[in-house]
Amino acid sequence: VGGLRCVLECLEDRGNRAAVLRSAEAFGLLHIHEVLCENVKGRGIANGGEKWLMVHQHQSAQECVACLRTAGFLIFAAVAAPSAIPAGRCWSKAEISSTEDSAGTDIIPLESLDFGRPTALVFGNESLGVSREMRAACDGAFTISMRGLSESLNVSVAAAIALHWGRVAREAWLARNRPREDSAVGDGDLTTEELEELE
Repeated sequence: VGGLRCVLECLEDRGNRAAVLRSAEAFGLLHIHEVLCENVKGRGIANGGEKWLMVHQHQSAQECVACLRTAGFLIFAAVAAPSAIPAGRCWSKAEISSTEDSAGTDIIPLESLDFGRPTALVFGNESLGVSREMRAACDGAFTISMRGLSESLNVSVAAAIALHWGRVAREAWLARNRPREDSAVGDGDLTTEELEELE
C-alpha cells in the first residue's frame, strides 16, 4: 500500500522501532518516514522486514512534512488520551485539552479518519509523544479508542493497531473507487515503479 505511510518521530527504543517496521511491512506498507533526534539510542533491525521497506530519514519535522506534502499526503498525529499524559511530560509543556490538540483542532477517533486520500500517521517519542512542531504541521490528531482501564498503549502497539486499521480502510476505499480495468493490480495502490523495486 503506497497511500498509507508511517512516520516515526524521535523514537528512543530500538526495539519499538523494529517492532513498528516489522508490523508496517507485515501489513503491506512500503514507505516509512523517520525524524531523527540526537537522543536515539541506536538502530535495530526489524527481523527481516526492513529490507522490504523504503525508510526515508529526515533531520527535522519540517523536512519530513515537506516531503509528505510534496507527495500529496494528509498528516495526522497519534495522541494518547489526555488523562494518560503526566503533568510536564509533553513537548509543549502546555495544558492538553480533552477534545482538542495543540493546534486547536479536534482529536478524532482512528475509525473516523478518511483513508480515501493518501494519509500519513505520525507516532512520537515514547515519553513525550509527537512534538509541538510536528503537531502544528499536521492536518489533525487522532486517538485509539480504549475501553479498558489502561490509559495508553506502547508506541509499537499503537502503531500496529493504527496501521492495520488504515490499511484495511484504504483497501476498502480503493475497492469501491477503482475503475474496473484496474482490478488486476490487486488490493493496493503501489505505482509500477514501486512494484518493480520490490522484485
